Amino acid sequence: MPTTLRRKWWILGMLGAVTCVLAAGALVWQANDQQRQQAQNRSELKRACAGLLPERDLRQYLPDDSAGTLEEYGTMLDPGQESRALLDCTLSWGGGRWGPDAAVTIRAEALVAGQGDAKPGNSEKDPGDATPYVPQVDDFEIPLPLGAHGSTVAGERLEGSEVTASLKVECPNGLKGRTLPSRDLQVSVTLPAQAESEYDVPHADRLRTARTAVRVANWVTEKQNCGTGSITTKSAPAPRTSYEPSTLCAWLDPETLRFEEGDSTDTDGRPTSEYGWEWTSDSGFDERRGLCRGQMVGYSTGYEGAPIVDAIVQSWAGSYADGAYERFAETGHVPGARQRSPTRPDGSVTVAKEGTTLSLWARSRCDTGRSYHRITLTAEFPAVGDETKHVMSRSDRTEFSQHARATLDRYLADDKAWPKRSGCGDTKILGEVEEWVR
Repeated sequence: MPTTLRRKWWILGMLGAVTCVLAAGALVWQANDQQRQQAQNRSELKRACAGLLPERDLRQYLPDDSAGTLEEYGTMLDPGQESRALLDCTLSWGGGRWGPDAAVTIRAEALVAGQGDAKPGNSEKDPGDATPYVPQVDDFEIPLPLGAHGSTVAGERLEGSEVTASLKVECPNGLKGRTLPSRDLQVSVTLPAQAESEYDVPHADRLRTARTAVRVANWVTEKQNCGTGSITTKSAPAPRTSYEPSTLCAWLDPETLRFEEGDSTDTDGRPTSEYGWEWTSDSGFDERRGLCRGQMVGYSTGYEGAPIVDAIVQSWAGSYADGAYERFAETGHVPGARQRSPTRPDGSVTVAKEGTTLSLWARSRCDTGRSYHRITLTAEFPAVGDETKHVMSRSDRTEFSQHARATLDRYLADDKAWPKRSGCGDTKILGEVEEWVR
């Protein structure tokens, strides 16, 4: 081989080797850079928001290719930037076109006279949304002492979901940091959740957010010499899901309430249905709230009319009652908030296929004060046309209302159900809410 040709091959070989070395070096450098970035993000997460964030649970949201953005203010922070809040902190990661990929926010504020309660964030809901909106405004997951009130609300982000916990605590010794005197501490915490939809957010994510709000409140009240003890972070018993209702919810019997009409057997006496009921209910009595829910699982055939496939019964007492009613009012899901559906000359109504839900509200005077009860039933009606619509006849609509009233009457009368256990009386029917797309 000529010398010049060998020289060319040698040069090409050296260039290839150098390229391989550089490529390998770039990969090593990139890996080291990602490790450094992730370490920095973990360090920032640990110290952010006065070290009150659930660090281990939030590590899954940390990117390894970009730094987090921390905005932190408050009258109790060092060096103490100007802020009306005792603690105001936001930590976000990623910078998509419409906002961060994930973010956490904390705000602890001394409420002054006339300011009112800060309300937890929530996604906007069209009152005509096909999916019934059942916000967990009364569900804080943690037992609270007298004088403290809390709620958790799930919401949707552009991608994924989040949970906001709101907690109000009384401070007998007062709170410093505001020009006017204050004895009310309001804490709001928003953390990301893994679920794709707000309706699928698990109990664990709600509990994590509620615990963070409690830690923030305890941190503030201790530093402010609030005059109240620390709140426990132990969770309240979660509603249980099983194929048998709890003692508090045994009254919600679909057979007794005649949620299905017709004969469930064929001419030979064989069953024509493959279904059952599953219950989500309180395992123990709580004087602040009650929940019973039964859902049909599987499918049913051979029934005439429109079977009830989902029944939700909720009660709230005292301050929980007002908060629950206000939250439903914000979305138009209280009596009188919407006009009734227009009907055809024969009295029938056409609604969307996604689900036909009717709610009935009532108010009682109970041992713990004013209480609200909400009966929410979902029925399945025969599809028509392109199978995107349901048709309710006049008789179907009447039967639907009768089911709701019968469910409420049985709920109020049963000795083991929440109303009797709470000493409720002087009940007034407030009206129905049509929760369906027209």
